[in-house]
Amino acid sequence: MIIIFGNLLAQILPSHNMGIIVSLYVNPSNIDHVYAGTNASGLFRTLDGGQNWENITDNCLQHGLGVLDLAVDPQDEQVIYISTGNDRNKYGTGIYKTTNGGLSWQHVLSFNPGERKKARKIIMDPLDPDVVYALVNEYVFRTLDGGNNWEIIFSNLTWDPDWWDTDKYLIDIEIKPGDPNTIYLSSSGIGSLQTHIQSAELWYTNNAKSPEPQIVWSRYEEGLRDFMQFMTIETNPLNPDVLYIAYSVDTLVNNQNKRKLYLKKLTFSPLALYSIFDTTFNDSYSTRFGGFGQTMRDLEISPSDSNLLFFGGYNLTVFSLASNKSVYFYKVNTISHPSFHVDQRSYEIIYYNGNTYLFCGNDGGVSMFTWETKIMESLNGTGLNNLQFYGIANSEVTPKYYIGGTQDNGIIGNGPGYWYRENLGDGYEAIIDPVTPNIVYCTYNDGSRGVGKSEDYGVTFKRINSNVPSFAKKNALNDRPFYMSPNDHKTLMVCYNDVYKTSNAGLQWYAISDLSATYGIENTGAISGLGNSAANESVIYLGYAQPTWNNSDRKRLFKTLDGGANWIDLT
Repeated sequence: MIIIFGNLLAQILPSHNMGIIVSLYVNPSNIDHVYAGTNASGLFRTLDGGQNWENITDNCLQHGLGVLDLAVDPQDEQVIYISTGNDRNKYGTGIYKTTNGGLSWQHVLSFNPGERKKARKIIMDPLDPDVVYALVNEYVFRTLDGGNNWEIIFSNLTWDPDWWDTDKYLIDIEIKPGDPNTIYLSSSGIGSLQTHIQSAELWYTNNAKSPEPQIVWSRYEEGLRDFMQFMTIETNPLNPDVLYIAYSVDTLVNNQNKRKLYLKKLTFSPLALYSIFDTTFNDSYSTRFGGFGQTMRDLEISPSDSNLLFFGGYNLTVFSLASNKSVYFYKVNTISHPSFHVDQRSYEIIYYNGNTYLFCGNDGGVSMFTWETKIMESLNGTGLNNLQFYGIANSEVTPKYYIGGTQDNGIIGNGPGYWYRENLGDGYEAIIDPVTPNIVYCTYNDGSRGVGKSEDYGVTFKRINSNVPSFAKKNALNDRPFYMSPNDHKTLMVCYNDVYKTSNAGLQWYAISDLSATYGIENTGAISGLGNSAANESVIYLGYAQPTWNNSDRKRLFKTLDGGANWIDLT
């Protein structure tokens, strides 16, 4: 859900906390022209270096539009392709194209939600803008005529049809600099380092623009790990015969969970893989390379110095191939940082007027880092209204009093008569006490899936779910069902892998279901749906997020008629 407060955002978010940016394009000839794709608010554009932004996809008639990626014609900035969807859903509506800078859009590749297709990445031939490639699930779609016609030119991923509801999909595509007939692909994997179900894959072809039946694809495996969840690839315009490959995997060091980063280079004449660097690191917000190789996995090479690699992740890590070590680390010390935010979703790097500029799309908006001066700036000017709300509550007794949880930017509300933000990481559902409106409850995720209570309209919160077992929290959804009884404002329920209830406004929680143990569904995990009858609160329905259809021991939908003493399997 997205809600826009207009200029109020600038008042309550003076720091870099606007909202999640998942894709970027920067005009290499004029870096004041920046396009930012959001997770659920469409595509924004600035023509003055971030001072003013405008949404150019509102006329797509797609409310809550996520722009996973975009491609802009390098010869004509008015020509733009966008791929739709967001990081929470398994589908998008396809690809749109504009030829007039967003005044109107054409739906050039259409999907319906039932197809469960999502174009995660699109890329344009730099020499022929009518040639566009799109990574759609496990396929590569290609158009040779500017989007009028599309065909599938790749469908070769190793596939396990019995692995229910967990898709293996393509995540990265690169065109060889100077040779648009050569493209490289990388995919996600299924499983883990322990289960080794199916690893991420690397593919390439040297005749990508040939008629589809003639395209020859080769998979490269020698020297890569048995299992990788994600694999990032990057080309080097200063050394086009090299493909860089980066990934990280879980590892144990002295019985402690860590991650290990690998950086390799692949040459094609001769065909050989070389190890450049590997390091073990704590996967935390305060360490170099932290977060890289999971949801954050962007890698850019400096267009002015091919020895410099810029790693995304939680923060920014710069690596030197000349010294074979990380040479710079820019991290967020506070969630209220004025110009940067954790979780780098998209990088664009430009060499312009003697400086190397790294544009960062992150969970706080758009940042610009100048390598030569080491200055980080926020480009969140007026009009970048992309704050993403997961849940919004309004007061039953105080008109125009709202509060809600936002993606990575805490809880925002106006209960005291002015707008404020409480930093709680990811904020989700909020409930205002209908009797005493200064009391507010919320769910949030600061790494431990908390439940908070405020007695000052949400200006400050304290954790109230400490007695819920840690294993239950571990197996919960971030955005978990949260419910207050309509008949008793001190009775609430929150869902983890079982339902937990409090009858004394959060002082004590107790489980009213034991389905995770009874039915062996600890691993499928979390409850995603909860329904409670207002007429008879002993009647409760709940559903699990991850049913395993091929396993009769894993159940999906339950009902109780006695408040949780006994549960009926409705699946």
